[in-house]
Amino acid sequence: MKRITLTTLMAALCFSTLNSQAQTSWDFQFGYHDVFSQNALNYVVQEQNIQRSSENGNPSDGVSYWNPINNGVEATLTQEFTFPGTTTQIFLNDGSEPVYNFGGGNYGTQSVWASTDGINWVQLVNLPPPSNISNDYFYDQDLPASLLGSDQIWIQDRMETWGWDIMAQYLRADTSANPNDVFDLDANYTTSSVGDTLPTFTLLVFTVTSLCLASNCTKRFANSHTANIR
Repeated sequence: MKRITLTTLMAALCFSTLNSQAQTSWDFQFGYHDVFSQNALNYVVQEQNIQRSSENGNPSDGVSYWNPINNGVEATLTQEFTFPGTTTQIFLNDGSEPVYNFGGGNYGTQSVWASTDGINWVQLVNLPPPSNISNDYFYDQDLPASLLGSDQIWIQDRMETWGWDIMAQYLRADTSANPNDVFDLDANYTTSSVGDTLPTFTLLVFTVTSLCLASNCTKRFANSHTANIR
């Protein structure tokens, strides 16, 4: 009976551990439909040589994006997110980041970077001038572990164009055809300090060890009393 109880408890604790690791909800969620959305600038902390453009003059019904103002000068857009705890997981959907090469000196480059302090940056995307007319990339995944464990995450896009200032575009979207957000950042974080709670695995080991010790003590007690009776 004791073996069944111990096994059942171990299975329950292991399931609890795995279930917490397969977390589907987020502690923080932010996103916007297009670069002209009302909340698109909520976390922007720096704009350098960059502008928002709408190809048909109606941002709510057409193609829109960020692009450089002046050719031959790097354009950057920086967003900063601060959390009330240290991050354990961050998902980034960084939309569409096309670069073009129309020939005749008309081409562009683009890269996307992330940082935990706004100083040291990790490159996520690198798009040099394409060998054909265009190249595009959609960053749609969790950030690497090296960018976790801080209470901040910075996202920065860098572009440069030559000849025509729309040869690189950040977060390009056709709002008339695409109902999805062009930018999303979701995060899980913990506000507990190391000493506040025991890690789940340590708690599991402690519980199992305690039960094993208690089981052994019970057996010894039973054996001693059986010997005395004999």
